[in-house]
Amino acid sequence: MRKLALMVIVGSSLLLQGCGFHLRGTVTLPEVASNVYVSGNDFDLVTDLKDGLDTNGARINESETAADSSIIIESEFQRKIRTLDNRGIASAYRLFYRARFILTDSEGQVIHTSGVLTQRRDFEYSASEILEKDDEEEFLREGMRKELVQNILRQISKL
Repeated sequence: MRKLALMVIVGSSLLLQGCGFHLRGTVTLPEVASNVYVSGNDFDLVTDLKDGLDTNGARINESETAADSSIIIESEFQRKIRTLDNRGIASAYRLFYRARFILTDSEGQVIHTSGVLTQRRDFEYSASEILEKDDEEEFLREGMRKELVQNILRQISKL
């Protein structure tokens, strides 16, 4: 019985490895991203990307000149009214978090330019629950930011 269970576990793990399965959030980074400098206009996004790169084995360099490559991120967060109630007050919003990045080598040559990466979420809003809704919006924004980081890491891993 134990041998059968062990064989099933080993067989399953071999099948998962063979099909390219990876745990969510883990990627194999190319050599070009092994010693990288990261900058951008959104401190939280830059920090999350640095954490993601570090988790996946990259060395984060705080000096652009000492790094083998650089990632420059430009991002934008927007909140647009989705619906109005009968008094003309916003009752739902659509959140957009957009980012694009450029990966360059140490000589400034462009290795990769991303298209616009977009995350979108909708949420209901009530002025009578303003504190809770502000917390909900921040929670959604954080989730969107983490998804953008995963998208960036996946793009870099495919180089």
